[in-house]
Amino acid sequence: MEAIEAELIYEMKRRVYHYVPHPPADSDNLEWLALLQHYGCPTRLLDFTHSFYVAAFFSVETAKTDSAIWAVDHSKIDLSLNNKLGLDTTLWSMDLSDVNKRKIEVVEGYIGQEKRDHNLVVDVEPIHLSERVSIQQGLFLFPLNADVTFMQNLLATFDILTEQFGQAMANPIRSDKVTYEQINSASVIKLILPKGCHATTIFDLKEMNITAATLFPGLDGYARSLKIRFRYPVDDDLYNNWREFKSRSEQ
Repeated sequence: MEAIEAELIYEMKRRVYHYVPHPPADSDNLEWLALLQHYGCPTRLLDFTHSFYVAAFFSVETAKTDSAIWAVDHSKIDLSLNNKLGLDTTLWSMDLSDVNKRKIEVVEGYIGQEKRDHNLVVDVEPIHLSERVSIQQGLFLFPLNADVTFMQNLLATFDILTEQFGQAMANPIRSDKVTYEQINSASVIKLILPKGCHATTIFDLKEMNITAATLFPGLDGYARSLKIRFRYPVDDDLYNNWREFKSRSEQ
């Protein structure tokens, strides 16, 4: 995997000048990976966002069934990086930019290198953000061990056993039954968005100016936004329930 990663970056560096007027510095491998990701090349990076609402948009935009939002606790990643790598990420000892720079240093040591000493994920942002990443409030989760799955890296970061995770996924909790203590103690949360709420979610996000046109500046984003422009802002399930209620009331 690492050899393929290095080869992809090498090939991108050879030809990027045909397409991008200001490419990353030759030594900034994280930014090269981010550039590859931006244009659709598979990388080990996983896109995340600081915004719940942006995440909700991507979750429901094209979903045909129930969708989900995955939330990960930043502070618990930092604690794990501190304990397992000796990486000081305490905010009281430095500012956020210094924390991110230290994470970049860690990530740079793994890109294209055959290192499998840790199953961990690092939450990291390139120093230079593209317009799209900036608008989407984006960041990446970077798995250090490219020979195992992303989920294996993620669970190992929080010392969660695969069996524990499987049991939790098999027994979801209704939102009105979740307690503050459960949320506060969780390292990873999966929020399921039922298909029946997708249309109203898209309508509400549009009212907040969160659409493909605003998240993907340019003609491609505007064209993408037209797919939902005329989508009825009420879900079929909600409308059918209302119609059934109205019918009973008139009898």
